Amino acid sequence: MRITGCRATVISSQYALGKASDKLTTKWVLEKFIDGTTGTENACTNACPTMEFMKDGSVTQSGVSWAGAKWQLSSDKEKLEIVVTVGSVTTTYSTTILRLTSKEVWFKDDDGDQTHYKAE
Repeated sequence: MRITGCRATVISSQYALGKASDKLTTKWVLEKFIDGTTGTENACTNACPTMEFMKDGSVTQSGVSWAGAKWQLSSDKEKLEIVVTVGSVTTTYSTTILRLTSKEVWFKDDDGDQTHYKAE
Protein backbone atom coordinates (compact mmCIF):
# COMPACT_ATOMS: atom_id res chain seq x y z
CA MET A 1 0.00 0.00 0.00
CA ARG A 2 1.28 3.45 -0.84
CA ILE A 3 0.29 6.67 0.87
CA THR A 4 0.56 9.43 -1.70
CA GLY A 5 3.84 8.40 -3.26
CA CYS A 6 5.27 6.32 -0.46
CA ARG A 7 4.46 3.25 1.53
CA ALA A 8 2.67 3.57 4.86
CA THR A 9 4.84 5.58 7.38
CA VAL A 10 6.07 6.40 11.38
CA ILE A 11 6.70 8.98 14.40
CA SER A 12 9.82 9.86 16.44
CA SER A 13 10.01 8.79 20.08
CA GLN A 14 11.06 12.28 21.15
CA TYR A 15 7.41 13.31 21.18
CA ALA A 16 4.92 12.53 23.95
CA LEU A 17 1.91 10.54 22.69
CA GLY A 18 -0.63 13.31 23.26
CA LYS A 19 1.57 15.98 21.78
CA ALA A 20 2.34 13.94 18.65
CA SER A 21 -1.34 13.07 18.20
CA ASP A 22 -2.33 16.71 18.44
CA LYS A 23 0.31 17.77 15.93
CA LEU A 24 -0.61 15.02 13.49
CA THR A 25 -4.34 15.78 13.42
CA THR A 26 -4.39 18.30 10.60
CA LYS A 27 -4.47 18.40 6.81
CA TRP A 28 -1.08 17.79 5.19
CA VAL A 29 -0.02 18.62 1.63
CA LEU A 30 2.65 16.54 -0.12
CA GLU A 31 5.82 18.59 -0.46
CA LYS A 32 8.35 16.09 -1.79
CA PHE A 33 9.26 12.43 -2.11
CA ILE A 34 12.86 11.20 -1.71
CA ASP A 35 13.77 7.83 -3.22
CA GLY A 36 15.61 5.79 -0.57
CA THR A 37 17.71 3.94 -3.12
CA THR A 38 18.84 6.74 -5.41
CA GLY A 39 18.37 9.78 -3.17
CA THR A 40 16.45 11.45 -5.99
CA GLU A 41 14.10 14.17 -4.75
CA ASN A 42 10.80 14.78 -6.48
CA ALA A 43 9.08 17.97 -5.37
CA CYS A 44 5.35 18.39 -5.77
CA THR A 45 4.58 21.74 -7.37
CA ASN A 46 1.05 21.47 -8.79
CA ALA A 47 -2.20 19.99 -7.46
CA CYS A 48 -0.34 18.20 -4.67
CA PRO A 49 -2.13 15.32 -2.92
CA THR A 50 -3.25 15.74 0.69
CA MET A 51 -3.56 13.52 3.77
CA GLU A 52 -5.72 14.41 6.74
CA PHE A 53 -5.67 12.63 10.08
CA MET A 54 -8.86 13.30 12.05
CA LYS A 55 -9.17 13.37 15.85
CA ASP A 56 -11.65 10.47 15.66
CA GLY A 57 -8.92 8.29 14.07
CA SER A 58 -10.25 8.40 10.51
CA VAL A 59 -8.00 9.12 7.53
CA THR A 60 -8.75 11.15 4.41
CA GLN A 61 -6.51 11.26 1.35
CA SER A 62 -7.08 14.07 -1.18
CA GLY A 63 -10.64 14.48 0.06
CA VAL A 64 -11.55 10.78 -0.06
CA SER A 65 -12.19 9.01 3.25
CA TRP A 66 -10.63 5.55 3.58
CA ALA A 67 -13.55 3.30 4.47
CA GLY A 68 -12.58 0.96 7.29
CA ALA A 69 -9.27 2.74 8.00
CA LYS A 70 -8.14 4.24 11.32
CA TRP A 71 -4.82 5.79 12.29
CA GLN A 72 -3.04 5.42 15.60
CA LEU A 73 0.40 5.83 17.12
CA SER A 74 2.29 2.67 18.02
CA SER A 75 2.63 1.82 21.71
CA ASP A 76 6.29 2.91 21.65
CA LYS A 77 5.20 6.23 20.04
CA GLU A 78 7.67 5.78 17.19
CA LYS A 79 5.34 4.78 14.38
CA LEU A 80 2.21 5.91 12.70
CA GLU A 81 -0.01 2.91 12.06
CA ILE A 82 -2.92 2.83 9.65
CA VAL A 83 -5.22 -0.06 10.41
CA VAL A 84 -7.51 -1.08 7.53
CA THR A 85 -10.37 -3.52 8.04
CA VAL A 86 -12.24 -4.95 5.08
CA GLY A 87 -14.81 -7.53 6.09
CA SER A 88 -13.07 -9.82 8.57
CA VAL A 89 -9.53 -9.04 7.36
CA THR A 90 -7.50 -6.40 9.21
CA THR A 91 -4.14 -5.13 7.90
CA THR A 92 -1.83 -2.70 9.68
CA TYR A 93 0.58 -0.50 7.74
CA SER A 94 3.23 1.42 9.65
CA THR A 95 5.80 4.08 8.90
CA THR A 96 8.47 5.94 10.87
CA ILE A 97 8.08 9.62 11.61
CA LEU A 98 11.41 11.35 11.12
CA ARG A 99 10.14 14.85 11.92
CA LEU A 100 6.87 16.14 13.32
CA THR A 101 6.13 19.79 14.01
CA SER A 102 2.95 21.82 13.66
CA LYS A 103 4.16 22.86 10.19
CA GLU A 104 5.67 19.67 8.71
CA VAL A 105 5.84 15.91 9.00
CA TRP A 106 8.40 13.61 7.38
CA PHE A 107 7.80 9.88 7.00
CA LYS A 108 10.23 7.09 6.14
CA ASP A 109 9.12 3.64 4.98
CA ASP A 110 10.88 0.27 5.22
CA ASP A 111 12.55 0.82 1.81
CA GLY A 112 14.13 4.07 3.03
CA ASP A 113 11.84 6.24 0.90
CA GLN A 114 10.89 9.53 2.54
CA THR A 115 7.71 11.52 2.07
CA HIS A 116 7.61 15.10 3.32
CA TYR A 117 4.34 16.93 3.97
CA LYS A 118 3.62 20.50 5.04
CA ALA A 119 0.57 21.70 6.94
CA GLU A 120 -2.08 23.22 4.71
